[in-house]
Amino acid sequence: GAFQDSVKPWVARWKGSVAPKALKWAVPASLLAAVYHFMLHEWTDVSRRWEEPSMSETAGWTLFMTILGFLIAFRAQLSYSRYWEGIT
Repeated sequence: GAFQDSVKPWVARWKGSVAPKALKWAVPASLLAAVYHFMLHEWTDVSRRWEEPSMSETAGWTLFMTILGFLIAFRAQLSYSRYWEGIT
């Protein structure tokens, strides 16, 4: 019927797509982030939530963001050089 006709193009695009491989990583990571968020906000002491973060918490966050920034910049530069290599 009409439902099957509307579903067939979507299923056909899914078959050769990268989405199934990406979802294998994205779904578990999303679930882990949701569990962590719940644990952090629901199971921690309410009075501790409003305290200033400790030095180790801010240093860890700074280190993580610095490494992430370098990785993103490296990947962007690599992609840009591949682009120019491909068009010349």
